[in-house]
Amino acid sequence: MIISRPNADRGAFIDQIGSSNRAAIEQNDPGHYARIDQDGSDNRATSTQEGTGSHYARAIQRGSDNALHITQSGDAAQVALAEQSGEGNRMTLRQIGGSEMDGILAIQSGASNLLDLTQNGGDNQAEIRQNGNANAALITQNGGNQLMLMQTGDNLAIAIDQPAGQALTVTQGR
Repeated sequence: MIISRPNADRGAFIDQIGSSNRAAIEQNDPGHYARIDQDGSDNRATSTQEGTGSHYARAIQRGSDNALHITQSGDAAQVALAEQSGEGNRMTLRQIGGSEMDGILAIQSGASNLLDLTQNGGDNQAEIRQNGNANAALITQNGGNQLMLMQTGDNLAIAIDQPAGQALTVTQGR
């Protein structure tokens, strides 16, 4: 699994449909790309990109009362693709430092799901899919890791802390 940077130029783009949605993009280098699309009501999204790594963030939210936050820093290109649909979902993705690219594909659907992912170091790849209600995943990766996590059902939880150089696949269903 390799999540690579799409061939997009640079810039910051926000598109919102609905009521009381809030979004913000902060970039401190001209080589970054961030796009936030929201459709629904009372959704919140932020993207913060720091460093010189030509970071790429793409966030899509549909539904109501969802919150999505992406933070990317460092000198290697960080790639985050995130999508949430439903109600009351929370997603926080952090990609911090490293001299090699990190990639995240994260998708949540349902209600009251929580995903908190931190990738430290470089060369981390993660694909996470949560479907259902009240699921939680808290994950930390510390360099050279690959993770595939799929949770389908309700009230599922997982916490993973991977040291360097690991590969892990987890599928939970109920």
